[in-house]
Amino acid sequence: MGTEIEVSVADGTKWRGIADIASGFFPDLRSQMWDYYWSIVSANTDEPPADKSLVVRSRDGFAIAVLPMIEQGGVFSYFGQPAEALFNCNCDAVQVDVAARALREHLLELAEQTGAIIKWFDAAPASGSQWLPNWQEKLLSAGARTAFVYRGAVDLGLREAGLKRSLRKSFKSLVNWGRREMEIAFHSGTSADFGVFEEFRLFHARIAGRVTRPRQSWDEMYKLAVENRGFLCTGLLDGEMVAATYVFHDTSSALYGTGVYERDLFEKPISHWPIYASIVKCMEMGLEHFDLGEVFLPADASEKEKSIGFFKKGFSQYTTSRCVWTLGQ
Repeated sequence: MGTEIEVSVADGTKWRGIADIASGFFPDLRSQMWDYYWSIVSANTDEPPADKSLVVRSRDGFAIAVLPMIEQGGVFSYFGQPAEALFNCNCDAVQVDVAARALREHLLELAEQTGAIIKWFDAAPASGSQWLPNWQEKLLSAGARTAFVYRGAVDLGLREAGLKRSLRKSFKSLVNWGRREMEIAFHSGTSADFGVFEEFRLFHARIAGRVTRPRQSWDEMYKLAVENRGFLCTGLLDGEMVAATYVFHDTSSALYGTGVYERDLFEKPISHWPIYASIVKCMEMGLEHFDLGEVFLPADASEKEKSIGFFKKGFSQYTTSRCVWTLGQ
């Protein structure tokens, strides 16, 4: 296979099928969570989303890369988050590099033609006296901006002993309290009871004080749990649901999705044990990485967002950093 390639917009959501066929693209949460996110953003009927995912192919039709992406309200992204290219691991370094350059060129042309904002993850500019690659010079000359996203993570291969060592010191007694006082249960596969998920949905609406997202998104979470691509951990105190933690996962990685905890019991550490137990469950499932979400928020983030980030940092073993490139105003 040569390095002559072409970039095209995928036909609907067929990029997922293309990626599935090319072993090595997946498992990937961005594919599995597509319908979940789509159900949320499509609720905005004033500015409906459009699937603008890209496929990079060789001239003979071989899929080298896909870039899952939507356009909504003049912004190209992965449902408001930076888009990220997935590369076929059957390709060599030269083919991957050529595909990455082709995607950047396409995104630059797209920004120039549409005037839209485009956000995606890519390599960070070098620091110190190192020369910038030509593609970075070109993007910066076109007005591109860079920023960083910092996420807390757990290496699940270190097992529970490693998690205990890295846990924030003040969290250890709180986890132990939950282990003693709370009853937890996991719901996925054949144990994913729709009635429990309905209780979870209504619990979330009550704690939030309103319905924050469409019913279909909750149905998608239930569907993923039934298909063993996610699970719900419920925490009971005196027989009542006081905590619910939902985790998305594929066969190697997990993502902390949604957490709901009884506000009237915030003087009790009801959230620590369900999250800790969910991480341990992912270890037992043989997964490799657990993504807790953003832990160091930008200065313009709300105090609530910063507080949640600080809380998640208490479970993190390490922090990852990703560079976000943005074209357009």
